[in-house]
Amino acid sequence: MQPRLDGSVIVVIDERRNPLCKLRCRYPGYFIVKRVTNAGTFRFKKRLLFIANALIHHPIGLEEIEDGVWSIFFCHVLLGRLDERDYVLRGLRSAWKN
Repeated sequence: MQPRLDGSVIVVIDERRNPLCKLRCRYPGYFIVKRVTNAGTFRFKKRLLFIANALIHHPIGLEEIEDGVWSIFFCHVLLGRLDERDYVLRGLRSAWKN
């Protein structure tokens, strides 16, 4: 991750591991950036949460939208929401209903 003067963070995917992916994700400085593990999980506040095997080795960005409620992004795509009360990841359909 490369911090920038404007507070945003640029994440560069290692092309040696994934030569087909030359993706550069830019998250604002107030996002929490996590890298997805080999098992498709990420660690958030001492919890290990599964998100997707398709995101292995990619960075995701978390933005707190309410007290204890986080939006999870891959680049500019909103993947879902995480509620700290139960640590359950909710997809967009259930996230918009709440």
